[in-house]
Amino acid sequence: MGRKTRRAKLILTIEQQTKLNQLSQSRRASIREVQRAKILMHNTDEKPISQIQKLVNVSRPTIYKCIDKAIAAKTTIWRILSANEIRPYKVRYYLERMDPDFEQKMQEILLVYQDANFQNNQKAIDD
Repeated sequence: MGRKTRRAKLILTIEQQTKLNQLSQSRRASIREVQRAKILMHNTDEKPISQIQKLVNVSRPTIYKCIDKAIAAKTTIWRILSANEIRPYKVRYYLERMDPDFEQKMQEILLVYQDANFQNNQKAIDD
């Protein structure tokens, strides 16, 4: 019997599990994506690596690499969000106009771009 893994357990939401299930049965996705989805699904079902290897028909290093990437990606995101006190789940909207002269400034900038575009078109016609 194999030894117990020291890796963190991969915990997926129901939405993520549904998406992985759909991807694992997809005929349009690349083989690599389908294999990764199957590996992660079997891993969350707590199947041993040797069994996953037989079911998905990939090497053990590939399985470990896939699982490690999934775990690292999830923890990295939460570490960044926690360190910077970013809470996207609490944000109701992302745009707030702090400048009362925003509209006027926006119009001036757009006019500059419009003039530059017009001048570039004139140069192209002249050449």
